[in-house]
Amino acid sequence: MVDDVIKSYKLGEMAEKCDSIKAEATVADFIRTAREKNTEILPVLDDDNKVVGIVSEKDLIKLIKVEGVASNYPIIENRLPKGMLSEPITSIMTAEPVTLKETDSLESVINLILNHDFRRVIIVDAEKKLVGKIRIADMIYKLSRL
Repeated sequence: MVDDVIKSYKLGEMAEKCDSIKAEATVADFIRTAREKNTEILPVLDDDNKVVGIVSEKDLIKLIKVEGVASNYPIIENRLPKGMLSEPITSIMTAEPVTLKETDSLESVINLILNHDFRRVIIVDAEKKLVGKIRIADMIYKLSRL
């Protein structure tokens, strides 16, 4: 029964709304939006709302090269290299991120999570437009209710 559900359940049915940021945004825009939305990642969208990248607080932490600063945007912001806040978000994002399609099965997201260190997976439609995201915690909860 569970195997059948895992293979037949489509990700579009499980994806939750996901905040995003436009490719024209700056690093400062990302920090402000991430703080306001209380999120660690934001998909980056082009003018057609297609996912062209993903940016996370980990991308910022890599810039300051300091351990133990995770999830603290004020500290990160104060330690960024001079001028970095005005840089385009495209300069630090991961381009062409791994995504799954809304028509993919739950089995696809499970395989992706097991083979990569992802806690969230971005879901897109056939045209690569953002549908939403699936968090591991939500997926586990959903499976526990079967």
